[in-house]
Amino acid sequence: KTLVLPRREDLRTPASLEACVRRYQVDTIHVSPSRFLQYRSDPAFAQLLRQIRLLLAGSEPLSEYAAGLMCRSGCGEVIFIYGASELFGPYLTRFGRDYSGGAITYPISDYDGEIHILDDGKKPVKKGEPGELCIGGVSGKQNRYYSSEALNAEKYFAHPDFGRLYLTGDLAKEVNDGEIALLGRKDSMVKLFGIRI
Repeated sequence: KTLVLPRREDLRTPASLEACVRRYQVDTIHVSPSRFLQYRSDPAFAQLLRQIRLLLAGSEPLSEYAAGLMCRSGCGEVIFIYGASELFGPYLTRFGRDYSGGAITYPISDYDGEIHILDDGKKPVKKGEPGELCIGGVSGKQNRYYSSEALNAEKYFAHPDFGRLYLTGDLAKEVNDGEIALLGRKDSMVKLFGIRI
């Protein structure tokens, strides 16, 4: 497999992105929901979607509207992903073929690490109650802010029961017996085209 990192000029228009996909015979792309919605009515982007085997959708909140459009986009498979940039990878996934509408929920069982939802006092919340999504296991043990010990101290927490956790800043709750619904942020951060603002 080859990883293709598009140049800035490849991302300027749906036509330039489609040409990049065709040139390098790309079969999998990652797209943010806002970029998908921006490009979705362009014929070149529709052609791009017909060429790919797998569409990974993530890097920002995903609405029911965008999820439905992605599932009907004509590409081979859609996977909705959630992950924190600090942890280098998706941590929760939902296959588009399993999505039947409504808010996106993510099965906890598909994740190989530790997921906890904690209140402001760092205690586990009850099922159905909102709290901060925290990730443990190997991922939670790493300091990812190489240039800021203060940020490491703020975002990585040694929990007395669960060990070292990464505090994502995302609000979530457990629903449907072992699935997580994302509810937004604890802070004022928003994302556009997958970029933190």
